[in-house]
Amino acid sequence: MYKKISTVAVFLSAPLFAHADVFDILDQGISFFTELVPIFVGIAVLVFFWGIIKFISNAGDEKAIEEGKQFMIWGMVAIFFIVTFWGIVGILKE
Repeated sequence: MYKKISTVAVFLSAPLFAHADVFDILDQGISFFTELVPIFVGIAVLVFFWGIIKFISNAGDEKAIEEGKQFMIWGMVAIFFIVTFWGIVGILKE
């Protein structure tokens, strides 16, 4: 099933790359990623704030506090890597 879906996706995207060189393909990939970055950052920020809410609201429960800490840590890690990768792409784009 996945092979059929990927084959259809390749054929549907083929006109986009018909007269494109490597730089055009890279520009399209960068443009696509640039559109998605704010969504990924938003999700990472929501995960971070969910960890804060979980940490504060369950002050008496040690397990919930640890889960809240883990959400906050992974949210910060995700924000760091997304923004770093976005910066690298911005440097390469110029």
